[in-house]
Amino acid sequence: MARGSNEHDIRVGGLKLGARFALTTSAVVVVVMSIAGFLLYNAATQATQNARSSVIVESMELTAKEADGPWNRMVDWDQVRPGEVSRMKVTYGEGESEANLYLYRNDAEGAQNQHLLVPVGSGDKSEDLLRLIVGVIIVVLIAVAFASLLVAKQASRPLEKLVNDIRQIARGDFNHRTRVKAGGEIALLARTVDRMASSLAEAQDAEIELEMKEREMEVASEVRDALLPQAMPLVAGYDIAGEHQGCPEPGGDFHDFVETAAGEVGLLVCGVSGKGVPGALVGATARAYLRTELASCGEDISGAFKRVNRHLAGDVGDGMFVTALYALLQPETGHVRLACAGHKVPLIRHAAADGKLHRHHPDGFALGFDEGPVFDQTLQLASFEMEPGDRVILANTGPAQVTSEEGEVIGDQGLYKLLVRYSGETSEMMLDGVLMGLESFAGEEPYPNDLSLITIRREA
Repeated sequence: MARGSNEHDIRVGGLKLGARFALTTSAVVVVVMSIAGFLLYNAATQATQNARSSVIVESMELTAKEADGPWNRMVDWDQVRPGEVSRMKVTYGEGESEANLYLYRNDAEGAQNQHLLVPVGSGDKSEDLLRLIVGVIIVVLIAVAFASLLVAKQASRPLEKLVNDIRQIARGDFNHRTRVKAGGEIALLARTVDRMASSLAEAQDAEIELEMKEREMEVASEVRDALLPQAMPLVAGYDIAGEHQGCPEPGGDFHDFVETAAGEVGLLVCGVSGKGVPGALVGATARAYLRTELASCGEDISGAFKRVNRHLAGDVGDGMFVTALYALLQPETGHVRLACAGHKVPLIRHAAADGKLHRHHPDGFALGFDEGPVFDQTLQLASFEMEPGDRVILANTGPAQVTSEEGEVIGDQGLYKLLVRYSGETSEMMLDGVLMGLESFAGEEPYPNDLSLITIRREA
């Protein structure tokens, strides 16, 4: 996924969870405190008015009651400034109670001086006000706690849904998607979980596909191994060897030996289109037809190839085909008859007389492409004599396609050089040398195709 797409994914709408929580809680606190302040103000105002009324009533009653009380002897009106209020503390009753005496001297003609006794503690409603304040604080705390609980539930509800969605995904339901409708971090988390589930689903599909591919490769390898000959034919006066090495993605290429009732030995190398199980199955089918027909055809190699082609054309699917290079050796004379069905690699003969490589490559069409007319018209046979010391090599296209770590292909010329270099060895040692040369050329680069090689040398 592109970087720009990732950046777009994290741009979610809505307030973040912390901001939403803070705003909601603050709003609730503001509302509750406003209501509490209004109630507290009304209560305090009412308490003040009640206290004031109580003070007035008590003061007037006490002043009337104690008009001639002993406090009169304590008052010196001359010390009171005209037009001002003076306060002094006095006792009344039997001297057990205290009161604040407020004096007002009026010098107006005919006016009387005024006094007022206010009992100490009269109208004190501080305890009631304290209880009111404590009650209001408790109510505010309860309201804020309740509001916080509601906000927390509002925030936790989508998270609980998200947890259930994650549990569903954890059980293996990677197609499940979150059902949370929210904004901010929760929306981002939900989107991340959906993307994770999608990635897990893709990974699961990839793992299943990989397991199927690995199993297919195992089956293809087993079929390929079953195609290869279990032993080399023993022919007096000749040294025969064959080798097959697989690539990481095996196909149906194979080599085989066919021994006829007349004592002749056939050398067969085949290449199969396609890889994996389909290629291996086509190779197995072609091998069965070819072994059956070539072992019983006598000298009619052309007829055997034509019958095999008709069988394969009806069995293999469109685009599938088999190439074949077949050399039938008559051991006593060294006479070799050769048939080629679309095989790209010719038979290579290293002649002892001149030390050179000679190519033998008759025309022919691949098996399975055509049911008969084209194949029958193009198929040709060739023949040559193997002299003492001569060697022939049959191969599929794999050896010439070996690639180095730098991407260079060894090609036909590189392969021919290896064949010449080890041509004087025994057949087994020659193939070992050629394969070592191919391995050295490839380095750590895997082979692109299977390698099949057969060689036979006539003893001098």
